[in-house]
Formats: sequence, C-alpha cells, structure tokens
Amino acid sequence: MGIYGIMNTSVSGMNAQANKLSTVADNIANVNTNGYKAVSTSFSSMVVNSSSSSYDSGSVKTTIQQSVSKSGSANFTQTSTNMSVAGSGFFIVNDSNGGQYLTRAGDFVFDRKRNLVNAAGFYLQGYPVDDSGKAGTTLANVNVSNVQMEAQASKSATLNVNLPDTAAVDDIQTTSLKVYDNLGNEETLTFEYKKKTASAGGTTDPVWELTVTPPGTSQDLTFDKATGKIKTASSTMTIALPGGRSVDIDMAGSSQLAADFSVIEAKKDGTGPSSVSDVRIDDEGTLFAVYSNGEEKAVYKIPLGNVANPDKLTLVSGNSYRVNNDAGVLRVVNAGSGGTGKIAGYQIEGSNVDLASELTSMIQSQRSYTANSKVFTASSEILQVLVNLR
Repeated sequence: MGIYGIMNTSVSGMNAQANKLSTVADNIANVNTNGYKAVSTSFSSMVVNSSSSSYDSGSVKTTIQQSVSKSGSANFTQTSTNMSVAGSGFFIVNDSNGGQYLTRAGDFVFDRKRNLVNAAGFYLQGYPVDDSGKAGTTLANVNVSNVQMEAQASKSATLNVNLPDTAAVDDIQTTSLKVYDNLGNEETLTFEYKKKTASAGGTTDPVWELTVTPPGTSQDLTFDKATGKIKTASSTMTIALPGGRSVDIDMAGSSQLAADFSVIEAKKDGTGPSSVSDVRIDDEGTLFAVYSNGEEKAVYKIPLGNVANPDKLTLVSGNSYRVNNDAGVLRVVNAGSGGTGKIAGYQIEGSNVDLASELTSMIQSQRSYTANSKVFTASSEILQVLVNLR
C-alpha cells in the first residue's frame, strides 16, 4: 500500500484519538452531573496483508464502552424527594410521550402539577397505593395532587385522674376531653365523678360514679382501698356518640389517693383536618404523604428496574437509558429485593467520573494525535518528493 497506506493509517490514528478526546470531553463536562456514567474508548488494530519482506500499515478501530454498572458517590441533600439507589437497580421513568427509560439520576422534585420529575424532565414511575395500603400493578406517574386533606375520627382515648381519698359521699369532680368526629370537628366530652359510697358490694373498696356527657353514659369506678388503684373491671368505658360512632376510654392509670383531684394523663387518637406538607420515602420504596399534623399515609410504591448487562444499555439524553436486546430483559421488582438494592432518601447519586484520570487521558490523547499528525506530514512530504522527481 506504500505511502498512501501510511497516510490512511495516520488519518485513522487521528480519528481514533479524536474519538477518545470526545469521550474525555464528555466525561469532564459531566463530572458534576447527577447520575452520569463515564464512557471510555478502547482501541483495536486492523491489519492488511504483509510479508516478511514488506509491511503494509493498517489502521485502528475504536469501541465506546459505558460504565453504567459502576456507582457514583452518594451526595446528601435537604430535599425529601431526592433519592439514590444503594445497589444495582434503576429508577423507572417516562418521558412526556410515555416512553419508558431507566435512570440513576434521582434528583426528583415536584413540578407545578405535583408530579415527581428529575432535572432532565423525566417522570418517576410507581404503583399507586389504595386506602387499604395495597399497591396496584400498573405503573403511573408519581403524583400527589389528588392526596387531599384528611380527618380521622377518634376511636380510643386515655383519661387517667386522681380522685381525692378524703372526698365525702356526693362530692363531685369534673374534667373534660376533646375528641374528633368523622369530619375532624372537635367534640367536648365532660366527665363528672361523683363519690357514691365508701364501700361497694359489701367490701371496703370505695366507689365513684362516672357520668360522661354527651351522651350521658354512667359507670361505677371501684378502687382498691389498700393501694388506691382502680379495679380492672371498671378501668375501661365505651361511650356511644352520634352517627353510630363510639370511643373506648382507658382509665387503667386512675387512682384514689390522699391528694387533690388532678388529671394525670389525657390523650386521644384521631386527627383534625390536615393537608399534605411533605413526603417521605423508606428504603423499600414506599412513598408516604406527610400531613401537617405529623400523620403519614402510604400513597405510592416505587419499584426498581434491573437488566442482566447494564453496561450495554442504550444511552439517551438526560442521563437515562433505553433497554435493548444486548442489555437483557427488564425486570421490575420492589426495592430491596431481586438484587436491585434499597432506596435512600435525601440523597442523590453523583457522577462516577474520575477527573484526575480523565485529565491524564486527555494529555495522552493529545500527544498521540500530534504524533499521528506528524506521520501524516512526513508521508505527505515524501509524496511531494516523488511528485517532483524528473
């Protein structure tokens, strides 16, 4: 092939080094890009026929390799919707046209429609969870716009008091407790304790009559004379309320001691109307809506995707990947199972680029490119000499 072969070889070398510089440039440019996976260039020789007396120079071919399976460092944030995967799995995302992709870029935030989207604009996918806590089977955009204000009716309460041991028969002590109805309205229950007798049922145990209004339900409370503790048989009370509701009152901590009347403990379950103030995700991918009163409700189950050979995934814009035959079949499983790893909130996976290595590769490629250009210049000058021969 002679001089022309040398020129072709040097051009091939310059093209190969240009490819390597392209990957280096991309890696350096994305060194701070969340979820970015470095790409590298591998070289292989292409030879032509040669003999012991002559050598025809060939060329060099480049192959681009991805490092998708290599994790980047986890960077902590102050945003509850930011997520990272501690394992080999990927977040499943959709574009605006419904196309499905995989990504490790977990910098998710709410858009104006309350969808969770990352910086590239991809929508996080999850299984909606119904009111019973059961997750669905069809992936959908994670959206909390339909998570409305909630109120929970009170079903149980605790009211422990101390009744004075020195109280005379017919003495009355009063207190109150507020509970919630189905709409979150507060209802006030009044508790009236009336000293009934110093003995009950032929025993020396003192008895108080408790009347709760509304609805006016009464019950005797019997205390142990020796200890002052309430007897187990009278330590609970069920109060029927309007609308077919009832509240169970636990009074097991009540007492009759030589002290003034006092409320020892008063609490109830249920909540008033509360709106969603934040979200929280656990390591198994359950997304909870956090209400302003501190209550939580599971609204989505976020699965993870995985393939057999992630380094063969097709790279698309936005640090995302499309599944292909070389990568293998997409498996969608719950976080923490199937080898995908768990999800960590308040974290974002950074780039896996090693900046020092990229700068070294850049210098090497630059020198190699320059050397190939000198070979091209030398062969061009030799060709010029041949052309000018007479």
